[in-house]
Amino acid sequence: MSAPVFLAGEGTLDGIAAGDSYLLDGQEGRHAGVVQRRAVGERIDVVDGAGVRLHTVIEEVGPEGLTLRVEARED
Repeated sequence: MSAPVFLAGEGTLDGIAAGDSYLLDGQEGRHAGVVQRRAVGERIDVVDGAGVRLHTVIEEVGPEGLTLRVEARED
């Protein structure tokens, strides 16, 4: 089964690499954390619509969105 996918703004994933942290905020972060109630330890993917995909694990759920640990990046 594949991980749920969330959309980041184009260009917001530039320079993000495996081992980095990434904050998924805005509408997508709120949707993941509040509406879908995603939790720490869950895997999700983040894409930017320009060919970048981050494979991540949720490290923290907060009022600003989800803090994610990037495990891998695909271009």
